Amino acid sequence: MELDRRLDLWLMGLILMTLARVGSGQGPDLDRLGALRRLAPAHRVYAAGGMRDGTDLRQLNALRVSGALVSTALHQGRIGPGDLAELEDAWPT
Repeated sequence: MELDRRLDLWLMGLILMTLARVGSGQGPDLDRLGALRRLAPAHRVYAAGGMRDGTDLRQLNALRVSGALVSTALHQGRIGPGDLAELEDAWPT
């Protein structure tokens, strides 16, 4: 079965986690996230792995990613309250 192409079997909310980037600060996998958004435009897509700073969050927002897991960047102070406030109302629903 080609589960990666069977959108009818997918949940409406998806997390794309690039494990090699988790905690790395290399930035999110924008290419894979963009491809997933094109493949499943009606789904909510959340990014995980590699978040560096507010610039990454703005790039994800431009891709219409619904949110991001940012724990390492928050703990290290690379994403702060100002970054989160700036995008609070910008994330698509």
